[in-house]
Amino acid sequence: MNKRKAILLIAVFGTGLFFGALPFLGPLIPGKFPVTVKVDFGIAGKPAMTQTLQVDRKTTPKEAVSMMLPVMSGKVCSSMHDLLEINGVRPDAAKNFWWILTVNGSRHVSPYRTHLKRGDLVAWRYLKEIEGEKSGKERKP
Repeated sequence: MNKRKAILLIAVFGTGLFFGALPFLGPLIPGKFPVTVKVDFGIAGKPAMTQTLQVDRKTTPKEAVSMMLPVMSGKVCSSMHDLLEINGVRPDAAKNFWWILTVNGSRHVSPYRTHLKRGDLVAWRYLKEIEGEKSGKERKP
């Protein structure tokens, strides 16, 4: 095999290898991608908002909501990283109202540790936490 054919073979093989692996490399490739963020203020009386944002890799749900509304961090339950308020609305422990976060419908996420992926749906809802429903789906009051 001559040198020209060898170079061509390597180029074709390398290109095929790269494009075949592209779906797996997506999270590693820099650039922005879309996520949808919904904020429902519930009983707080402010209008709900939905916005599609372009975010970077390793963006968290807390960072995403802060791109559309002012947020404050502080100790709500156990960490100073907790989301203390969104657009002036704070949890009300006396009445058992809390900011409930879901990503793609799952509550098994962290506001400041979960990294969003392309197409994720982030929902922040100000709801009354019903005892016994903390691990399941919430119910609006």
